[in-house]
Amino acid sequence: MKKKTSVSVRNLVEYSLRAGDLSFDTLSQINPREAIFAHQKVQRSRPSEYSDEVTVKREFETDTYILEINGRMDGIFRYPDRIIIDEIKTTVRNLEYYDKNENPLHWAQLKIYCYILILEENLSEIFGQLTYYQLDTGKLKEIIKQFSREELERFFNKLVSHYLKRVENLEQWWQVRNSSIKSLEFPFGSYRPGQRKMAVEVYHNIVQEKEILIQAATGIGKTMSTLFPSVKAIGEGLSSKIFYLTARTTGKDSAESAVNEMRQKGLKIKSLTITAKDKICFKPDSACTPEECEYAKGYFDRIDDAEEQFFYEDCFSREAVERVASGHMVCPFEFSLGLSLMADVIICDYNYVFDPRVYLRRFFLDETNDFILLIDEAHNLVDRSRDMFSAEIFKQIFLDTRRAVKDDLPDIYKKLSTINSRLLEYRKKVDEKNEVTVEAEPPDDLMNSLRYFIKAAEEWFTLNIPSPFKDQLLELYFNVRTFARILEEYDDTYRTIYEADGKDLRIKLFCIDPSSRLSAAFSKNRAAVFFSATMSPPGYFKRLFGCSEDTRNIEIASPFPPENLCLVIYGGVSTLYKNRGNTKNAAAGLISPVIESRKGNYLLFFPSYAYMNMVTDLLDPEGTDFEFIIQSPGMTREDKVDFLERFAAGNEKTLAGFAVMGGIFGEGIDLAGDRLSGAVIYGVGLPGISPERDIIRDYFTETDNAGFEYAYLYPGINRVLQAAGRVIRSENDRGVVVLVDDRYKSYRYKSLFPFTWSPVVVNSKTALDRVLEKFWGSK
Repeated sequence: MKKKTSVSVRNLVEYSLRAGDLSFDTLSQINPREAIFAHQKVQRSRPSEYSDEVTVKREFETDTYILEINGRMDGIFRYPDRIIIDEIKTTVRNLEYYDKNENPLHWAQLKIYCYILILEENLSEIFGQLTYYQLDTGKLKEIIKQFSREELERFFNKLVSHYLKRVENLEQWWQVRNSSIKSLEFPFGSYRPGQRKMAVEVYHNIVQEKEILIQAATGIGKTMSTLFPSVKAIGEGLSSKIFYLTARTTGKDSAESAVNEMRQKGLKIKSLTITAKDKICFKPDSACTPEECEYAKGYFDRIDDAEEQFFYEDCFSREAVERVASGHMVCPFEFSLGLSLMADVIICDYNYVFDPRVYLRRFFLDETNDFILLIDEAHNLVDRSRDMFSAEIFKQIFLDTRRAVKDDLPDIYKKLSTINSRLLEYRKKVDEKNEVTVEAEPPDDLMNSLRYFIKAAEEWFTLNIPSPFKDQLLELYFNVRTFARILEEYDDTYRTIYEADGKDLRIKLFCIDPSSRLSAAFSKNRAAVFFSATMSPPGYFKRLFGCSEDTRNIEIASPFPPENLCLVIYGGVSTLYKNRGNTKNAAAGLISPVIESRKGNYLLFFPSYAYMNMVTDLLDPEGTDFEFIIQSPGMTREDKVDFLERFAAGNEKTLAGFAVMGGIFGEGIDLAGDRLSGAVIYGVGLPGISPERDIIRDYFTETDNAGFEYAYLYPGINRVLQAAGRVIRSENDRGVVVLVDDRYKSYRYKSLFPFTWSPVVVNSKTALDRVLEKFWGSK
């Protein structure tokens, strides 16, 4: 019995006719709205003999397959003496370019449509027309060719043969994969407490095609609890691909480790880790053009051989991608994106699914997919999604770039001058005292100027002219393109922020409520699983993720003995902003009772650098019995590693590490065993006051009557829970967490604690000493 498979005309052509270089044309993307508008404008201008948006679908039989090819033709002219298939393409190039340069992909797509119609209507010949619409001028170039049935058949068979060879290889792999999944057992000898429940909930959620929120404490084994049932779902034919989304490198490492654990138990599965372009690029100081980068030149001529390696390896980590890409002289980032089409598990940052600037269009342009989204550390998605759907520009960079291009690019210079004049008008609207202005209306009168600049820059980039200002212009181009795209999407969930800084001006299109955009992304996929140790309260996250009313949320308790954590609320110190100067001595006075109760390593978390410095300035390095280290702003990866390495199990003296809540040491670090004995958390974690936070407060006061909660309280408590979660990381860990603030005694805050927390409330250092002495002496 022949196997049946289907492919779109576009995907068939893009895979089977790859050749040549990576270039600006390859990497840039015309705005979809502009392209749709251009298509419609051309179609409306056609005569009555013209039919637009004609859907086609036809099956073709080969020796082993029934191949269904589907697509949609832009239009058909039906005249008495001939039929012409019309394929419309938008471009930023001068139309004269196409007199000497044919785009083989454009002609191939048109020829496939011609072949389908020539068979449908039993013709011997047909005409095909490429219509190029120049976005800047609105002018057309129409290039028409006549094709015979025999010519199109030869072309079609060659493309299909190449495509089906890859399909056959993939289907053989899927048989091997699915067989291994069916026999796969949970990779560990037994489930941890709560782990089986979490895995079952995830699987049922996938079967039911739903979304679910899971707050699971550290130690459950959340990564395996989500990946194992998702892999099983692939084996059952419920899904073809898993996206494991994470905001941190540690999350990627955990996912890779979990997949490898299953491989050691016999699983055959292809996993890919996508690394950001700026981190994996072999030539970061060169442009992505064949003139400047040998990995871009001839990329498509070598990519087939590089991708063939996919069938000989299973784990495409960053190191593996770099090795194979280097061996075949192809761009590692573009290579990883190509592998994503074939991989079963894709481990990547949130932005490859949600961010309109970089999301994987090859997957998520379709309205319906069977993909499973596993969102790790999902509490981070709220602020991350706001960043993804927001955009900002600065006046100064337009001035700097204008000066750089003045002598060489007079047209772009003129367009930058126009934008700068507009920005100068906005600058006058902002108070001379550098205050912030917030408006509910977008800066629409800036749009046309931005579009003219974008089109002029794109036209120049296609020429691939080396220039000392090219990188600067390219950076501005991408920034402006993002801003213009967000400006087109502007609605009542946005506000415009105008902020002056000296002569500079920042204009930010700030997304307050990302829920509708996230919901649209989730609706295209089979299932989504949000999981984290801190998602409190769940209703807040369901609201901002855009989940449906029937989305379930569950909380899974820590598998570790509750008596191993000593949780204390110290109510004797006010950390309110207005009181910090008066209470800094009392805050510093709490350090000794905690860290002297038992020799070890401790983290002390503060709501801001300013408050932390108030306290540390009171400490005398020479006069203390302990060592201390302090987090500083802008620490590098190496600085972070050095900081954490100080937390060794065998330190001769007690170590106190001072850090900021919500920062690089507030989550995503693992100091198990004797590497960390406790944490002192000053304050309730409220984010600092900013224009954005006040906008969030005002918006959600109006829409949900929960402005303070959404802007400050809920983000703050999740910072606190993350910081507290650093202490108990394994079943053998014992430690103390001291929450310093009167507000923790109120129901408003206690109601947001994990249900397993049973804090002891004290109001004096004497009472704190007794609690700590009892805890450390109990074992």
